[in-house]
Amino acid sequence: MFRRLQSVHLVFFARLSKKLVKSVLTAKITDYMTMLRGPVLAWLEGIKVFMNPSVLFVDDDPEIFSSIVSTLNGYARHWSLNFVHSGLAALNHLSNQPADVVVLDGHLSGMSGLELCRAIRGTPGWERTQVVMLAGPKDHALKLKALESGATDILIKPIDPQELLARISSALRLKECQDELHIRNLHLEQLVRIRTREVEYSRLEIVLTLSRAAEQHDSDTCTHTLRVGYYSKLIAAGLGLDEAYQMSIQLASPLHDIGKIGISRTMLNKPGAFTPEERFRMEHHCEIGKNILSTPEVLPGLMSEITGLDHFESSSFLELAADISHQHHERWDGTGYPQGLKGHEIQLSARIVAVAEVFDALTSIRPYMRAFSVDESLHLITEDSGKHFDPAVVEAFLNVSAEARRFCEEFRETCEFVMAA
Repeated sequence: MFRRLQSVHLVFFARLSKKLVKSVLTAKITDYMTMLRGPVLAWLEGIKVFMNPSVLFVDDDPEIFSSIVSTLNGYARHWSLNFVHSGLAALNHLSNQPADVVVLDGHLSGMSGLELCRAIRGTPGWERTQVVMLAGPKDHALKLKALESGATDILIKPIDPQELLARISSALRLKECQDELHIRNLHLEQLVRIRTREVEYSRLEIVLTLSRAAEQHDSDTCTHTLRVGYYSKLIAAGLGLDEAYQMSIQLASPLHDIGKIGISRTMLNKPGAFTPEERFRMEHHCEIGKNILSTPEVLPGLMSEITGLDHFESSSFLELAADISHQHHERWDGTGYPQGLKGHEIQLSARIVAVAEVFDALTSIRPYMRAFSVDESLHLITEDSGKHFDPAVVEAFLNVSAEARRFCEEFRETCEFVMAA
């Protein structure tokens, strides 16, 4: 029987992974692609180190062009030199062949040098292109506006050949440094993404392990905890909560009954009604769950001492799970347990899980209760709106009930198989 239960559990995990952990597992696969993408991007960027630096000259004065060509004649082997006569032609050229440095005249006809400079700075992918602007000796306003527009350097006309070479060489060195920094940042960003996903994946494994441990102790609920997670996510989506919250509550809600680990198996699987003493002990599982998931008061100080960090905060995920475990049996009208909280005194997460948990309990076979149909279950939940449940949460659940019905009908047979075993 136990091996059969394990097999069904594994089958359920395999099927449910498409829904419960889709974003995490998809991200995990994506990370392997990212691990390849990062080095490939860096390699492509690195190729530029071995290519001739590209310099684009933009000027509509033939004499200036002639002077520049004459000055740079000996550098044609080392630099890729290109010449265009207008701002629009420069933008078209850069779209097809990015340049490391753009040397442009501030007094271009048509699109001005300032407009071209701003266009270069405002185009994604050209942020590291260095701009050297040519200006007259009395163009004080132009020089100031050029720097404000993002120009790297200003070169005063008439152009001194040696100064031109020095300014271009300096701009190329700056571009090279920025490219190297960009490559390093690419590596760091990919590394952070991968490490973050590994943490998320590890957290998911812990959640599944803990919820499975609770289910082994209370085997009649089968994969109840994971289904509650999925329904909770649906309700959160119906309430218009963001995707991060949806994922958090989907992962945290399977731990809502973790406190049952502290309740005897005999009591959990008792087919008849509980005595008052047994009821009291059973209700204590909420407190047990909160204690398991809450951060001990001494832990932040201990972790600060171990890690050397001045400040250590407990996990917001565990705080969410602790709230759910502690309050998911509270009732909207204040007649629930363990604290008798009422209305919005109850955490939203617990109000969501209360609906999700009852819906799954109603539609599942238990030793003490038959399984209700989806329609019967929705009707019972609707009748308890404003009494047991938050009316807004019930309304949100009804809005997503079509998906809840599909999911329930797909996975209900798993538990029926186990109960029949």
